[in-house]
Amino acid sequence: MSRLAHSLILCGLYLCGALLAALPWEALAQVAIPLPPGREVVEIEGYGFPSQIAGLVRSTKSDFGSSDLGFSVHYGTSQETWADIYVYDDLLDLSAGSLSLAKREVDEAIEGVKALVDQGLYQRAAVGNRSTSGSFAAAHLTIVKGGQERESFVFVTTHKRRFIKIRLTAPSGSGARALAHRYVEEYRRTLKAASSQSGSLGSPAAPLKQIPQGPLTATPEPRKSDPMIARHTPSATFYTPSP
Repeated sequence: MSRLAHSLILCGLYLCGALLAALPWEALAQVAIPLPPGREVVEIEGYGFPSQIAGLVRSTKSDFGSSDLGFSVHYGTSQETWADIYVYDDLLDLSAGSLSLAKREVDEAIEGVKALVDQGLYQRAAVGNRSTSGSFAAAHLTIVKGGQERESFVFVTTHKRRFIKIRLTAPSGSGARALAHRYVEEYRRTLKAASSQSGSLGSPAAPLKQIPQGPLTATPEPRKSDPMIARHTPSATFYTPSP
């Protein structure tokens, strides 16, 4: 699978119907499985996911059918504000970690958005800025779809030989930037706690609950993903503001 196709898959799951003619169904298949409520930090494949991050509530886990695509955990408060954390390896050796590789993932996320614009699935999209925040590479984009403008943020780092990609989307003018940076900082602390402690993530009041790999007993519920997730789809006019 080409890197661009992979990027489109992860970024276009929200609009998978438009991609069925171009990409294999197995790659697009996605089932969101509800995660248990409560204060526990849920562990999935060695990664911790608190019950809330920056006020957004943990809800579901989605598997994408292969190690290179990995899995994601969804957080949100409404259909207007949500975030997804993606854990995947892209079939790369990430044992040493690399900010340059994280930056490349951000670039591919932006290319995925360009493709969505070219396909007409977004009316327009603009790159606000790219930056680094500690070990995270980051980008801020503004997207217009269906006449509604939203701010979308992507943060990528490497951890335990995998990429960690955070996508957060919120309505424009809603304090989205502050929320996005609070979200990534809180999850950064979760990753740091996981690296420095054994048996517990976060505060002692938040016990760890392990989630086994494979299907859970809960009834699967299909759900739409963030339409701007890195490695997702295209449209009409993509532009980047002049520096």
